[in-house]
Amino acid sequence: GPHSAAQVVVINDEPNAGLVVTPSATSVCDGSVLSFTVGLSQAGVNYELFDGATSMSAVVGGNGASIVLTSNAFSLPGSPVTIKVVATNASSGCSVDLSDTESITINALPVVTLTDSDADDIICAGSSVTFTGGGASTYQFYVNGLSVQGPGALATYVTSSLLNGDVVTVRGVDGSGCAVTSAGTTITVEPLPATPAIGGNTSPVCDAAGVDMTLTSSLVSTGSYVWYKNGVATGDVGASITLSSSADNGSYRVSLVEGVSLCEGPQSAAQVVVIGPG
Repeated sequence: GPHSAAQVVVINDEPNAGLVVTPSATSVCDGSVLSFTVGLSQAGVNYELFDGATSMSAVVGGNGASIVLTSNAFSLPGSPVTIKVVATNASSGCSVDLSDTESITINALPVVTLTDSDADDIICAGSSVTFTGGGASTYQFYVNGLSVQGPGALATYVTSSLLNGDVVTVRGVDGSGCAVTSAGTTITVEPLPATPAIGGNTSPVCDAAGVDMTLTSSLVSTGSYVWYKNGVATGDVGASITLSSSADNGSYRVSLVEGVSLCEGPQSAAQVVVIGPG
């Protein structure tokens, strides 16, 4: 009888499944990416990374030489994961899994902490503050994003040069090489009070016994005062002190104390008091 109409059959070759796949590393930090090099890729074949049925990269066309596939970010849970490369003939759609699969370990990120020696983070200008990092193996400290110490094993950073509004952070790296930067600590720096003088007297001041003498700060403090006699605080906190006998003789200075942190400013020049017999 008559023959049927002809049926043309085209058998397409599958892509080469024996290509070598080389990852940039066999472990990765949670949230990071890796690159995978496919050697001797075939022109006309597209390559893509997969974790099971989940795509892990963009499609990259072969070119007859090595190509690089950059993975999506790896994430926990689910470590280790097996990454395969799927090769697809761009014309026929025929696909094959490359036989060279890669086992990738995903490492958790360290929990990096930053504490400091000042409870409310409000300090006086020039005050020393100690910052301490935790949760990692090495530390690098930053002020306003600029490195000021490290990286190294030293977990403390001591400074007395912070300015108002400075933000301190620490970047910690654990034993797996995974790094995290801590939350920032913003420091409020209060200025020191101005330097007062004592009254308008000249040095020394003499007075007869039994006659009171008053020393007064030339500046008004929004807080309090510290009076010193021969370098030792007298306990007086007012703007003035009253002296009345030779037991009060000595060298006096005064300073102002202001601000939330009770910042003490520079001491005045000395005022020598000599109270003699009347």
